Amino acid sequence: MQKMKHADWRNFFFNVAVEYCRKNNLSVEKLSNQVLAYADGISAAFADPESNDVLPDGLTNDMETRLKPTLLVKLTPQGLLIEETPHTRTYLAA
Repeated sequence: MQKMKHADWRNFFFNVAVEYCRKNNLSVEKLSNQVLAYADGISAAFADPESNDVLPDGLTNDMETRLKPTLLVKLTPQGLLIEETPHTRTYLAA
């Protein structure tokens, strides 16, 4: 794969996830509202921004306030690996 700019990786991971959603009866509209965190050329994680109703209290409850990941995309030597999480069908159901 050719070297891409930082912004291009965001588009790449998003487009891969869109294709996956279409093939697996998941909502592209809901995916587009997800938070996308990624490392260039390595992996990406989509998470639902409204999946948590716990109010933050500094570091005393930081684990409870994390967003729930809904879809993971990884680049491996063998190619793309897309993984659903226990939250995928809950937050991305079509």
